[in-house]
Amino acid sequence: MRIVDRITFLQQPAGTLYALYHEDGKFGELTIKQDTINTDDGWFYQELVSSFLHGSSDDWDVKLMDAEHGGEVPMDYHCGKRDGMFDNDQRFVIYSVDDHVKLISRMVDALQMRLRS
Repeated sequence: MRIVDRITFLQQPAGTLYALYHEDGKFGELTIKQDTINTDDGWFYQELVSSFLHGSSDDWDVKLMDAEHGGEVPMDYHCGKRDGMFDNDQRFVIYSVDDHVKLISRMVDALQMRLRS
């Protein structure tokens, strides 16, 4: 893992795991970088843990209410978004390929534990 500036981040390939780095030392949500549009117009990305299948903004509210009341809401693991953030001072936490492999391994371990329970 390393912390980089915006220009370095935008040069990373699609598939890079990253999070926003906040000046208080906290990290944002774990996210998959997709294609960079260009250094002036931002990039596409996929949030890993907060995207669920929905249609309109009204549907979002209904599904969120369902989840708040214990309902099961299907996740969307292929929902891309566009970031047009133009804060040149923003820094990013970039995870290495090794970090990526270790995270996948840990997720598989967690799934196996759950399935054994």
